[in-house]
Amino acid sequence: MRVTRRGDEGNTLMELTVVMMLLGIVSAIVSTTMIGAMRSTRQQQNRSYAVAGIQDQLERISRDLRVADPVRAASANSITVDLLKGSTCLRRTWALSGTSLVVTTVTYAAWASCSVFPATVTATSTSTVTALQQVGNGGTPLFTYADGIGNALASPTVTQIGNVAVTLVQTVPEKRVAPSFTTSVGVKNATIR
Repeated sequence: MRVTRRGDEGNTLMELTVVMMLLGIVSAIVSTTMIGAMRSTRQQQNRSYAVAGIQDQLERISRDLRVADPVRAASANSITVDLLKGSTCLRRTWALSGTSLVVTTVTYAAWASCSVFPATVTATSTSTVTALQQVGNGGTPLFTYADGIGNALASPTVTQIGNVAVTLVQTVPEKRVAPSFTTSVGVKNATIR
C-alpha cells in the first residue's frame, strides 16, 4: 500500500507575491493611522503644557499686581512693583526679554528702603528667573494700561494706572495655533478723576 499526501505542493511565487503586497498595503494603512494619532496626541500635550504655563504665569503676575504697593515703572513689555513681605521690601520686575518672560526680584532689608525709586539703599539679594520661554507676543504688548475709570493710557505715568491688562502668547511646535490669554487686574495706586 502506498500512502499519498496531498497539499505538499506549496504555494506558487505569484501567490506569495500577492500576499506580501496585500500585507504591505495593510501595514502602510495601519502605520499611517497610528503615526497620525501619535502626532495628534503630542500636539495636544504640547498645547496643554503651553496653556498650563501661561495660566500659571498670569496668576503669578496678577497676584503681584493686586498686592503691589505701588507700581514703580511701567512700559509695554515690563512692569516694576513693590511688594511688602513681612518687614522687607521686594521690588519685582516682570519683563519680556526676547522670547522669554523674565522676573527679577530685588530684596531690601526694610520697607522704608523702597520709599525711593530707583532705590538708593543697597539690596540684600537679587534673583533673576526665566518664568516662561517661547513667548510669542510679537507686536502684541505684554502689558496695556488704563486709568481708574477705564480710559486707555498709551504712555502712562505710574500714578495714572488703575488697571493693567496682561497678554501672554506662547508658541508651540509644529506651527500650531499659539495659545493666547489675557487677564485684567486693578491696582492700588489708581488716581480716579
